[in-house]
Amino acid sequence: MAISLSNIKNLGHCWLLLVKVAPLLMVSTYVGATCYAIKADNSKLSPTNVLYTEPGKGIYKSWKTQSWSNGGFEGLPSTININNVSFQPQGSIIASAISPATSLADNGYDADQVLFRCQAKDANLLYEYYTNNPFALTGLYEDGLNYGVSGGYRTVYQGVVARLTNVKDGKYFSINWQKRQMTNLDRDSQGWILVKVKDFTPVKIELIRVPNEALSISNPGQVGGDGRNAQAGTGDINYNYASGYISFFGPGIGNNGGVQYDGRDASQWYPDHLTDAYIASIKYTDRLSIRRSSSCKIDNVTPYVRFPSMTGAQLNNGQTVSSPIDIDFTCQPNVAGLASFSSSADLTGGTAMAVTIPVQKGLDSIGIVSVSTTASGVASLISDNYGSAGVAQGVSVTLRKQSDGQLVPFAWGSYGWQAVLDGASQTGTVDGNKVYRKSLTATFGKIAGKTVTPGSFKARAEVMIRVQ
Repeated sequence: MAISLSNIKNLGHCWLLLVKVAPLLMVSTYVGATCYAIKADNSKLSPTNVLYTEPGKGIYKSWKTQSWSNGGFEGLPSTININNVSFQPQGSIIASAISPATSLADNGYDADQVLFRCQAKDANLLYEYYTNNPFALTGLYEDGLNYGVSGGYRTVYQGVVARLTNVKDGKYFSINWQKRQMTNLDRDSQGWILVKVKDFTPVKIELIRVPNEALSISNPGQVGGDGRNAQAGTGDINYNYASGYISFFGPGIGNNGGVQYDGRDASQWYPDHLTDAYIASIKYTDRLSIRRSSSCKIDNVTPYVRFPSMTGAQLNNGQTVSSPIDIDFTCQPNVAGLASFSSSADLTGGTAMAVTIPVQKGLDSIGIVSVSTTASGVASLISDNYGSAGVAQGVSVTLRKQSDGQLVPFAWGSYGWQAVLDGASQTGTVDGNKVYRKSLTATFGKIAGKTVTPGSFKARAEVMIRVQ
């Protein structure tokens, strides 16, 4: 109200203030959203429209909100084996993979896809929020703390915890929301900020062995979002829940009226739940099959292979250079309570070995990937950042078994796995387990049909054993 002084009268020791009350019109100013979800190609709209999409500034297409029942992940093997803790000690990483943000949705994204358009003034107000899914068998209970595994949360699988890591800031997902500021974002010619899929973090997932078998099917108190217990069985568990969320937070989107919810318990606090803010769900349980079999474990691998420098002329003339690689591993006999051991890359429950490499697009154009449906894997390993300036072109590394000279392919997804004992020799016995060595020869040389371009060569591969 408006206040105006009128008359002041002396009433002894009191002063009386008389006022006239006049009505005052209160005008509310509406502050609209300054970030907008972009879910279509809006290039035909007026450039003054807040949803306008400028050609050449990104990829624009429909996408949908991710939730507890959808999501994606790539890189994990299709099966994991849960062994006894004497052979697979607590803290052992059973499987691990890093999935880019492009794969963290059930239909996938493009890296340059624009998800949000924000005003320039919002540059310091844009965040990526992330949390576990707060169900009992996805991310509510940090069982790993009992076994020295920080960030390891109970899963639907008895004996396994899952740990999610935000690769861009290195922090583990937890039951509490965390945030990471998003910076160095692209802009259109009008200065609007374009928040793209590539700006969100890749996620690392680790499945880690812990002895929490007490969470059995007979324990009704430990249930998940669908009322089930942690499972002791094998095969496809088909648990229909994601393990974590990634959400966008900016003015008008994901902020529930401006509330800051970093540090809040996600089981109690989920503002703007299942709105456009939720761009990713980490989900692997619908594509992972469980084995509980006698198997093998890797003890030691030659850590580095260094080749001497060679000239382009030498390589183009067919000269090569080689170096040995030794793989030492131990295999169990048949163990009570576990399926019998078998060395096979084809049979369900068989133990296989592979030298794995990261999935790289375009390898088939280089001519080193078999494209048949019975593909045996990748014939040779090229350098990281192949095709970039300063990186050697037209050269690769191949592997062969020393036992018979046969080519050993590099594994790519489900291709390239071989029976674990293929080409191996027993070197001893320890505590009733058999110890083996597999010896390979790594050869650096020219890719057939290619011309060598000098440069540096650096690549990484991992030896893995898994139960099929």
